[in-house]
Amino acid sequence: MQTYGVYFFPRGSLASALASDTLFGAVCWAIRLLDLGDLAQILSPPKAPFAFSSTFPFCLCADMSRLRFYPRPAWLMPSVADIAAVVQDVQRLTKKKAARITVLEQAKDFKKKTEFLSEAAFAQAVSGKLKANDILRALAKVGDPCVKVFGSFLLLANERCEIENLLRRATVQRNHIDRLAGATVEGNLFYTQETFFRRGAGLWAALRTEPETLKSLILPALRYLADSGFGADRSTGKGHFDIEVDLQPITLPQAGDDANAWLTLSRYLPAEGELRGEDDALAYEVAHLRPKRERRFAHLEADGKGEVYKKPVRMFEPGSVFRLAAVEDPPGRLAELVAAQQNGWPVYQSGLAVGVPACFPQFSRGGRYE
Repeated sequence: MQTYGVYFFPRGSLASALASDTLFGAVCWAIRLLDLGDLAQILSPPKAPFAFSSTFPFCLCADMSRLRFYPRPAWLMPSVADIAAVVQDVQRLTKKKAARITVLEQAKDFKKKTEFLSEAAFAQAVSGKLKANDILRALAKVGDPCVKVFGSFLLLANERCEIENLLRRATVQRNHIDRLAGATVEGNLFYTQETFFRRGAGLWAALRTEPETLKSLILPALRYLADSGFGADRSTGKGHFDIEVDLQPITLPQAGDDANAWLTLSRYLPAEGELRGEDDALAYEVAHLRPKRERRFAHLEADGKGEVYKKPVRMFEPGSVFRLAAVEDPPGRLAELVAAQQNGWPVYQSGLAVGVPACFPQFSRGGRYE
């Protein structure tokens, strides 16, 4: 399989996250509606012919190059030992008794707020060169800064790109409408969170597939989805994008011959045998999902009915890291969350992943996790 870059240029705000399973499901529905092939046969075992990463921000720089961002590796968080070492350095340099509180607040903010790394910073992180201690020392202004942090984004100190207000998440107040009265109802307010993008900013995702599949299935499906939109509230104009696919394969940042782990860029649901034991999940975050079915296509079922919610499922979030092992491409599996009803069909959730080899720094030379 080849890796391609898919770029989403927003036409407005986004009302829900575009995770890898959302992209996969949307493309599958488009394949079905456009009658591009037998979807059941396309998704039949052993593996589906394509997999998406989740979407991450990108922005256009002054020279019109695209600065892509990646998820923060799950291991890249300051440990107690890192914090203690930086506190000691700050106290020695500044003689301030409040140094411990300041460094703790900086570490806490980094853990909670910093979500994305620039491509150069991500390359150094997955190769084991950029460590949490280096980032915390830069935030505490101890020595020469190697990185700079802007809200949710982390870049190397020598990178030059304007990313202020690249994206903004805001809580939007909305009203319930009384359909009989045709007006709002007093006291029936609710709130949603939307993502707004600066001009020249958008989202991108990595796509793993073969060139023929890209040409015959993915490109037509994405052209359809550019008109129909993604995610929640697309009927009101949310989640609409101009979509561009880089037809030349790209190379994702990855560790070299010293790789001892792999990092997922997607929501990942391991296939049988891919994780041999609990020690194979080295550093991770888990999403507990209870997704809804796509109600827009309920009329396609013979009785026009169907369950609203799928079964709950737990999946590893992007940035999670696992012991390096030989797996099929793409790793992961499709999970059946709604069984086939009479005159209906089963509903699957995609746990297929796009990943990169990484150098997990907590491994000793003997391969043990410390």
